[in-house]
Amino acid sequence: MIAPQASAQFVAAMEKVLDIYSRPYDPKNPVVCMDETPRQLIRETREPIAAAPGRPERHDCVFR
Repeated sequence: MIAPQASAQFVAAMEKVLDIYSRPYDPKNPVVCMDETPRQLIRETREPIAAAPGRPERHDCVFR
């Protein structure tokens, strides 16, 4: 989701990040993701959605 007030510069930067995420796995150059929010998520706030054929279990969180 892109906020309505997002600039073209923001969208271009976001597309660069998404391009990195879509690269094939390379064990010599792994992609390491860091969350910019300084919070530790230590509990489930919603029930996980069970796995289904072709889809892994899904988890959601709420930041406080």
